[in-house]
Amino acid sequence: MNIFNRISKPLTWFTAVLLVAGLAGCGGGNNPAAPAATGNAITNYAFVGHTGAPVIIDQAPSVKTITLTLPFGTNVTALVATYTTTGASVKVGTALQSSGTTANNFASPVTYTVTAANGSAVTYVVTVNVLAAASNPTPPTLGEAGRFVILAPAAITTTGVTAISNGDLGISPAARTLMTGFTPVGATGTVTELVSGTTYAANDANPAPFPFPLHFSTPVVGSPWTSTAAMLTQANTDLGIADTFLGFDPNPSAVTQVCPTQLGGLTLTPGVYKTAANVLISTGTLTLDGQGNANAVFIFSIGGTLGTGAPGGNIVLVNGALAKNVYWRTAGITTIGAGTSFKGQVFAATQVNVNSGANITGSLYAITDRVTLIATTLTKAP
Repeated sequence: MNIFNRISKPLTWFTAVLLVAGLAGCGGGNNPAAPAATGNAITNYAFVGHTGAPVIIDQAPSVKTITLTLPFGTNVTALVATYTTTGASVKVGTALQSSGTTANNFASPVTYTVTAANGSAVTYVVTVNVLAAASNPTPPTLGEAGRFVILAPAAITTTGVTAISNGDLGISPAARTLMTGFTPVGATGTVTELVSGTTYAANDANPAPFPFPLHFSTPVVGSPWTSTAAMLTQANTDLGIADTFLGFDPNPSAVTQVCPTQLGGLTLTPGVYKTAANVLISTGTLTLDGQGNANAVFIFSIGGTLGTGAPGGNIVLVNGALAKNVYWRTAGITTIGAGTSFKGQVFAATQVNVNSGANITGSLYAITDRVTLIATTLTKAP
Protein backbone atom coordinates (compact mmCIF):
# COMPACT_ATOMS: atom_id res chain seq x y z
CA MET A 1 0.00 0.00 0.00
CA ASN A 2 2.80 2.38 0.79
CA ILE A 3 4.46 1.47 -2.50
CA PHE A 4 1.17 2.16 -4.35
CA ASN A 5 0.83 5.56 -2.69
CA ARG A 6 4.38 6.44 -3.51
CA ILE A 7 3.71 5.66 -7.19
CA SER A 8 0.11 6.97 -7.58
CA LYS A 9 0.56 10.36 -5.97
CA PRO A 10 3.23 11.56 -8.44
CA LEU A 11 1.07 10.25 -11.32
CA THR A 12 -1.91 12.16 -10.01
CA TRP A 13 0.03 15.42 -9.83
CA PHE A 14 1.53 14.86 -13.29
CA THR A 15 -1.92 14.24 -14.76
CA ALA A 16 -3.26 17.39 -13.10
CA VAL A 17 -0.40 19.48 -14.49
CA LEU A 18 -1.08 18.16 -18.02
CA LEU A 19 -4.78 18.93 -17.68
CA VAL A 20 -4.17 22.52 -16.54
CA ALA A 21 -1.64 23.04 -19.32
CA GLY A 22 -4.12 21.69 -21.88
CA LEU A 23 -6.88 23.96 -20.66
CA ALA A 24 -4.55 26.95 -20.70
CA GLY A 25 -3.60 26.15 -24.27
CA CYS A 26 -7.23 26.01 -25.41
CA GLY A 27 -8.04 29.43 -23.96
CA GLY A 28 -4.82 31.23 -24.90
CA GLY A 29 -4.49 34.23 -27.18
CA ASN A 30 -2.43 32.35 -29.75
CA ASN A 31 -5.44 30.56 -31.20
CA PRO A 32 -6.15 32.38 -34.51
CA ALA A 33 -9.70 30.99 -34.76
CA ALA A 34 -10.97 32.76 -31.65
CA PRO A 35 -11.35 36.32 -33.02
CA ALA A 36 -12.97 35.04 -36.23
CA ALA A 37 -15.44 32.99 -34.23
CA THR A 38 -16.72 36.03 -32.33
CA GLY A 39 -16.19 38.85 -34.83
CA ASN A 40 -19.37 40.65 -35.92
CA ALA A 41 -18.45 44.27 -36.65
CA ILE A 42 -18.65 46.56 -39.70
CA THR A 43 -15.45 48.59 -39.67
CA ASN A 44 -15.88 50.83 -42.74
CA TYR A 45 -18.76 51.66 -45.07
CA ALA A 46 -19.38 53.62 -48.28
CA PHE A 47 -21.52 53.63 -51.41
CA VAL A 48 -20.32 52.89 -54.92
CA GLY A 49 -19.95 56.24 -56.70
CA HIS A 50 -19.89 58.16 -53.42
CA THR A 51 -16.67 56.98 -51.79
CA GLY A 52 -15.87 60.49 -50.56
CA ALA A 53 -19.22 61.08 -48.87
CA PRO A 54 -19.12 61.86 -45.13
CA VAL A 55 -19.78 58.74 -42.99
CA ILE A 56 -20.09 58.22 -39.24
CA ILE A 57 -19.93 54.70 -37.75
CA ASP A 58 -21.05 54.53 -34.12
CA GLN A 59 -19.94 51.26 -32.51
CA ALA A 60 -21.81 51.93 -29.24
CA PRO A 61 -22.80 48.62 -27.59
CA SER A 62 -26.52 49.38 -27.37
CA VAL A 63 -27.43 50.69 -30.83
CA LYS A 64 -24.83 50.56 -33.59
CA THR A 65 -25.47 53.08 -36.36
CA ILE A 66 -23.97 54.20 -39.64
CA THR A 67 -24.91 57.63 -41.02
CA LEU A 68 -23.96 58.98 -44.47
CA THR A 69 -24.59 62.34 -46.18
CA LEU A 70 -24.97 62.38 -49.97
CA PRO A 71 -25.26 65.26 -52.49
CA PHE A 72 -28.53 66.94 -53.43
CA GLY A 73 -30.46 64.99 -56.05
CA THR A 74 -28.94 61.57 -55.27
CA ASN A 75 -31.24 58.66 -56.06
CA VAL A 76 -31.18 56.57 -52.88
CA THR A 77 -33.53 53.79 -54.02
CA ALA A 78 -30.82 51.45 -55.35
CA LEU A 79 -27.52 52.23 -53.65
CA VAL A 80 -24.75 49.63 -53.58
CA ALA A 81 -22.69 49.56 -50.38
CA THR A 82 -19.06 48.59 -49.97
CA TYR A 83 -17.94 47.62 -46.49
CA THR A 84 -15.43 45.70 -44.42
CA THR A 85 -16.69 43.27 -41.77
CA THR A 86 -15.23 40.85 -39.23
CA GLY A 87 -18.43 38.80 -39.38
CA ALA A 88 -19.07 35.50 -41.14
CA SER A 89 -22.24 36.83 -42.85
CA VAL A 90 -24.15 40.09 -43.37
CA LYS A 91 -27.88 40.22 -44.07
CA VAL A 92 -30.63 42.76 -44.60
CA GLY A 93 -33.72 40.97 -43.44
CA THR A 94 -33.23 37.49 -44.84
CA ALA A 95 -31.25 38.68 -47.89
CA LEU A 96 -27.56 37.82 -47.78
CA GLN A 97 -25.41 40.85 -48.63
CA SER A 98 -22.29 41.07 -50.77
CA SER A 99 -20.03 44.09 -50.48
CA GLY A 100 -19.88 46.08 -53.74
CA THR A 101 -22.71 44.07 -55.33
CA THR A 102 -25.99 44.11 -53.40
CA ALA A 103 -28.29 47.13 -53.88
CA ASN A 104 -30.78 48.35 -51.27
CA ASN A 105 -33.38 51.10 -51.02
CA PHE A 106 -32.18 53.70 -48.49
CA ALA A 107 -35.23 55.96 -48.69
CA SER A 108 -35.74 54.75 -45.10
CA PRO A 109 -33.10 53.45 -42.64
CA VAL A 110 -31.80 49.98 -43.50
CA THR A 111 -30.90 47.45 -40.77
CA TYR A 112 -27.94 45.11 -41.29
CA THR A 113 -27.47 41.96 -39.19
CA VAL A 114 -23.83 40.90 -38.86
CA THR A 115 -23.36 37.33 -37.60
CA ALA A 116 -20.13 35.85 -36.25
CA ALA A 117 -18.93 32.29 -36.89
CA ASN A 118 -20.08 31.28 -33.40
CA GLY A 119 -23.59 32.54 -34.16
CA SER A 120 -23.49 35.77 -32.12
CA ALA A 121 -25.02 38.72 -34.00
CA VAL A 122 -25.27 42.51 -33.84
CA THR A 123 -27.33 44.99 -35.88
CA TYR A 124 -26.34 48.22 -37.61
CA VAL A 125 -28.95 50.78 -38.66
CA VAL A 126 -27.80 52.69 -41.77
CA THR A 127 -29.34 56.11 -42.36
CA VAL A 128 -28.74 58.16 -45.53
CA ASN A 129 -29.20 61.94 -45.48
CA VAL A 130 -29.43 63.83 -48.79
CA LEU A 131 -28.42 67.48 -48.82
CA ALA A 132 -31.21 69.96 -49.52
CA ALA A 133 -31.07 72.13 -52.63
CA ALA A 134 -29.19 75.36 -52.18
CA SER A 135 -31.04 78.65 -52.53
CA ASN A 136 -31.30 78.74 -56.32
CA PRO A 137 -31.69 82.10 -58.11
CA THR A 138 -34.24 82.73 -60.85
CA PRO A 139 -32.46 83.10 -64.22
CA PRO A 140 -33.28 85.88 -66.70
CA THR A 141 -35.43 85.31 -69.77
CA LEU A 142 -33.28 85.99 -72.84
CA GLY A 143 -36.04 86.11 -75.43
CA GLU A 144 -34.75 86.73 -78.96
CA ALA A 145 -31.28 87.52 -77.58
CA GLY A 146 -31.01 83.84 -76.70
CA ARG A 147 -30.28 82.90 -80.32
CA PHE A 148 -26.96 84.75 -80.30
CA VAL A 149 -23.52 83.59 -79.30
CA ILE A 150 -22.36 87.21 -79.88
CA LEU A 151 -24.55 90.32 -79.91
CA ALA A 152 -23.15 93.86 -79.94
CA PRO A 153 -24.36 97.30 -81.06
CA ALA A 154 -21.14 98.92 -82.33
CA ALA A 155 -18.65 96.33 -83.64
CA ILE A 156 -17.64 92.67 -83.68
CA THR A 157 -14.03 91.99 -84.68
CA THR A 158 -11.73 89.01 -84.82
CA THR A 159 -8.11 88.35 -85.68
CA GLY A 160 -6.21 85.09 -85.89
CA VAL A 161 -7.87 81.71 -86.26
CA THR A 162 -11.23 81.94 -84.52
CA ALA A 163 -13.82 79.14 -84.30
CA ILE A 164 -17.40 79.90 -83.22
CA SER A 165 -20.30 77.44 -83.11
CA ASN A 166 -23.93 76.77 -82.22
CA GLY A 167 -25.32 80.31 -82.33
CA ASP A 168 -25.80 83.44 -84.41
CA LEU A 169 -23.75 86.65 -84.59
CA GLY A 170 -25.67 89.93 -84.51
CA ILE A 171 -24.66 93.56 -84.86
CA SER A 172 -27.16 96.41 -84.49
CA PRO A 173 -27.57 99.34 -84.99
CA ALA A 174 -24.10 99.33 -86.60
CA ALA A 175 -23.81 98.15 -90.19
CA ARG A 176 -22.37 94.85 -91.39
CA THR A 177 -19.14 96.64 -92.37
CA LEU A 178 -18.30 96.85 -88.66
CA MET A 179 -18.32 93.04 -88.38
CA THR A 180 -14.66 92.62 -89.36
CA GLY A 181 -12.09 89.85 -89.63
CA PHE A 182 -14.63 87.24 -90.74
CA THR A 183 -14.60 85.45 -94.09
CA PRO A 184 -18.03 85.60 -95.84
CA VAL A 185 -19.36 82.60 -97.72
CA GLY A 186 -21.40 83.97 -100.62
CA ALA A 187 -24.30 86.28 -99.84
CA THR A 188 -26.03 84.06 -97.28
CA GLY A 189 -24.89 85.58 -93.99
CA THR A 190 -22.56 82.68 -93.25
CA VAL A 191 -18.84 83.00 -92.50
CA THR A 192 -16.14 80.36 -92.37
CA GLU A 193 -15.41 81.10 -88.71
CA LEU A 194 -18.99 80.24 -87.69
CA VAL A 195 -20.49 76.73 -87.64
CA SER A 196 -24.23 76.13 -87.08
CA GLY A 197 -25.10 79.79 -87.10
CA THR A 198 -25.70 82.88 -89.27
CA THR A 199 -24.53 86.48 -89.08
CA TYR A 200 -27.11 89.28 -88.98
CA ALA A 201 -26.74 93.07 -89.26
CA ALA A 202 -29.26 95.89 -89.01
CA ASN A 203 -28.62 97.01 -92.60
CA ASP A 204 -29.14 93.61 -94.20
CA ALA A 205 -31.21 94.00 -97.34
CA ASN A 206 -34.98 93.66 -97.18
CA PRO A 207 -35.88 91.39 -98.88
CA ALA A 208 -32.92 88.94 -99.25
CA PRO A 209 -29.98 88.31 -100.14
CA PHE A 210 -29.77 87.39 -96.45
CA PRO A 211 -32.57 85.02 -95.41
CA PHE A 212 -35.00 86.28 -92.83
CA PRO A 213 -34.48 84.47 -89.54
CA LEU A 214 -37.16 82.49 -87.79
CA HIS A 215 -38.46 83.63 -84.43
CA PHE A 216 -36.37 82.16 -81.62
CA SER A 217 -38.35 83.01 -78.50
CA THR A 218 -41.68 81.42 -77.61
CA PRO A 219 -44.54 81.33 -78.36
CA VAL A 220 -43.84 81.93 -82.05
CA VAL A 221 -40.94 79.57 -82.74
CA GLY A 222 -40.87 78.77 -86.44
CA SER A 223 -42.62 81.86 -87.84
CA PRO A 224 -40.40 84.22 -89.87
CA TRP A 225 -39.59 87.81 -89.04
CA THR A 226 -40.67 90.38 -91.61
CA SER A 227 -37.15 91.81 -91.62
CA THR A 228 -33.74 91.22 -90.07
CA ALA A 229 -33.80 94.73 -88.61
CA ALA A 230 -37.03 93.95 -86.74
CA MET A 231 -35.50 90.80 -85.28
CA LEU A 232 -32.37 92.65 -84.13
CA THR A 233 -34.45 95.43 -82.58
CA GLN A 234 -36.34 92.83 -80.55
CA ALA A 235 -33.11 91.03 -79.62
CA ASN A 236 -31.61 94.28 -78.28
CA THR A 237 -34.80 94.98 -76.32
CA ASP A 238 -34.76 91.49 -74.81
CA LEU A 239 -31.05 91.82 -74.02
CA GLY A 240 -31.72 95.03 -72.09
CA ILE A 241 -34.53 93.38 -70.12
CA ALA A 242 -32.29 90.42 -69.20
CA ASP A 243 -29.42 92.74 -68.23
CA THR A 244 -31.69 94.77 -65.97
CA PHE A 245 -33.07 91.61 -64.38
CA LEU A 246 -29.55 90.40 -63.56
CA GLY A 247 -28.96 93.66 -61.70
CA PHE A 248 -32.07 93.32 -59.52
CA ASP A 249 -31.45 93.07 -55.78
CA PRO A 250 -32.85 90.88 -54.45
CA ASN A 251 -33.36 88.16 -57.00
CA PRO A 252 -36.88 86.69 -56.71
CA SER A 253 -35.56 83.37 -55.39
CA ALA A 254 -32.23 83.96 -53.67
CA VAL A 255 -30.59 86.28 -51.18
CA THR A 256 -27.71 88.38 -52.52
CA GLN A 257 -24.26 87.45 -51.25
CA VAL A 258 -21.07 89.51 -51.30
CA CYS A 259 -18.93 88.67 -54.32
CA PRO A 260 -15.21 88.38 -53.47
CA THR A 261 -13.02 90.64 -55.58
CA GLN A 262 -10.63 87.73 -56.22
CA LEU A 263 -12.42 84.54 -57.28
CA GLY A 264 -9.33 82.50 -58.12
CA GLY A 265 -9.01 79.36 -56.02
CA LEU A 266 -12.58 79.52 -54.66
CA THR A 267 -15.42 77.00 -54.89
CA LEU A 268 -18.87 78.61 -55.00
CA THR A 269 -22.36 77.11 -54.81
CA PRO A 270 -25.49 78.41 -56.61
CA GLY A 271 -26.45 81.96 -55.71
CA VAL A 272 -26.33 85.65 -56.50
CA TYR A 273 -22.92 87.28 -55.90
CA LYS A 274 -22.69 91.07 -56.01
CA THR A 275 -20.00 93.75 -55.57
CA ALA A 276 -19.45 97.35 -56.62
CA ALA A 277 -15.72 96.70 -57.13
CA ASN A 278 -13.61 95.22 -59.92
CA VAL A 279 -13.35 91.41 -59.89
CA LEU A 280 -10.47 89.16 -60.93
CA ILE A 281 -10.05 85.44 -61.53
CA SER A 282 -6.29 85.24 -61.57
CA THR A 283 -4.82 83.38 -58.59
CA GLY A 284 -6.23 79.97 -59.46
CA THR A 285 -9.24 78.15 -60.84
CA LEU A 286 -12.77 79.21 -59.92
CA THR A 287 -14.95 76.12 -59.33
CA LEU A 288 -18.72 76.41 -59.59
CA ASP A 289 -20.41 73.51 -57.76
CA GLY A 290 -23.96 72.69 -58.86
CA GLN A 291 -24.46 70.35 -55.86
CA GLY A 292 -26.10 67.74 -58.07
CA ASN A 293 -28.70 70.15 -59.50
CA ALA A 294 -28.63 70.55 -63.32
CA ASN A 295 -30.73 73.72 -62.90
CA ALA A 296 -28.29 75.39 -60.50
CA VAL A 297 -27.98 79.11 -61.31
CA PHE A 298 -24.98 81.37 -60.66
CA ILE A 299 -25.36 85.15 -61.07
CA PHE A 300 -22.42 87.54 -60.71
CA SER A 301 -23.40 91.21 -60.62
CA ILE A 302 -20.20 93.27 -60.78
CA GLY A 303 -20.18 97.06 -60.48
CA GLY A 304 -16.72 97.37 -62.02
CA THR A 305 -14.72 95.31 -64.51
CA LEU A 306 -14.16 91.56 -64.75
CA GLY A 307 -10.78 90.14 -65.72
CA THR A 308 -9.39 86.62 -65.96
CA GLY A 309 -5.79 85.65 -66.56
CA ALA A 310 -2.38 84.42 -65.47
CA PRO A 311 -1.29 82.69 -63.38
CA GLY A 312 -4.85 81.30 -62.94
CA GLY A 313 -8.09 82.40 -64.50
CA ASN A 314 -9.92 79.22 -65.49
CA ILE A 315 -13.52 78.39 -64.61
CA VAL A 316 -14.60 74.78 -64.11
CA LEU A 317 -18.09 73.40 -63.51
CA VAL A 318 -18.72 70.39 -61.25
CA ASN A 319 -21.62 68.35 -59.81
CA GLY A 320 -24.20 69.27 -62.44
CA ALA A 321 -23.36 72.95 -62.99
CA LEU A 322 -23.93 74.03 -66.62
CA ALA A 323 -22.47 76.98 -68.54
CA LYS A 324 -25.93 78.06 -69.76
CA ASN A 325 -26.90 78.77 -66.12
CA VAL A 326 -23.91 81.01 -65.32
CA TYR A 327 -24.33 84.79 -65.80
CA TRP A 328 -21.68 87.51 -65.57
CA ARG A 329 -23.04 91.08 -65.51
CA THR A 330 -20.42 93.84 -65.45
CA ALA A 331 -20.74 97.62 -65.40
CA GLY A 332 -17.39 97.92 -67.18
CA ILE A 333 -15.19 96.01 -69.60
CA THR A 334 -14.97 92.23 -69.38
CA THR A 335 -11.55 90.85 -70.35
CA ILE A 336 -11.02 87.12 -70.79
CA GLY A 337 -7.36 86.23 -70.48
CA ALA A 338 -5.16 84.49 -73.02
CA GLY A 339 -5.35 80.71 -72.93
CA THR A 340 -7.98 80.59 -70.20
CA SER A 341 -11.14 78.50 -70.06
CA PHE A 342 -14.27 80.58 -69.41
CA LYS A 343 -17.84 79.45 -68.72
CA GLY A 344 -21.07 81.47 -68.84
CA GLN A 345 -22.96 84.31 -70.49
CA VAL A 346 -21.25 87.71 -70.35
CA PHE A 347 -23.38 90.87 -70.14
CA ALA A 348 -20.80 93.67 -70.35
CA ALA A 349 -22.02 97.27 -70.18
CA THR A 350 -19.32 98.35 -72.63
CA GLN A 351 -16.83 95.91 -74.16
CA VAL A 352 -15.97 92.22 -74.13
CA ASN A 353 -12.31 91.65 -75.03
CA VAL A 354 -11.04 88.09 -75.48
CA ASN A 355 -7.30 87.50 -75.67
CA SER A 356 -5.51 84.90 -77.76
CA GLY A 357 -6.26 81.23 -77.24
CA ALA A 358 -9.14 81.57 -74.80
CA ASN A 359 -11.76 78.83 -74.86
CA ILE A 360 -15.30 79.96 -73.99
CA THR A 361 -18.52 78.05 -73.46
CA GLY A 362 -21.32 80.59 -73.33
CA SER A 363 -22.36 83.83 -75.05
CA LEU A 364 -20.84 87.32 -75.26
CA TYR A 365 -23.18 90.31 -75.06
CA ALA A 366 -21.96 93.92 -75.21
CA ILE A 367 -24.71 96.33 -74.18
CA THR A 368 -23.34 99.63 -75.56
CA ASP A 369 -20.09 98.90 -77.43
CA ARG A 370 -18.22 95.96 -78.97
CA VAL A 371 -16.89 92.41 -78.80
CA THR A 372 -13.28 91.77 -79.81
CA LEU A 373 -11.81 88.30 -80.34
CA ILE A 374 -8.24 87.09 -80.90
CA ALA A 375 -7.87 83.46 -82.03
CA THR A 376 -10.83 82.46 -79.86
CA THR A 377 -12.76 79.22 -79.53
CA LEU A 378 -16.33 80.12 -78.63
CA THR A 379 -19.21 77.65 -78.28
CA LYS A 380 -22.72 78.73 -77.37
CA ALA A 381 -23.82 76.82 -74.28
CA PRO A 382 -26.40 74.17 -75.21
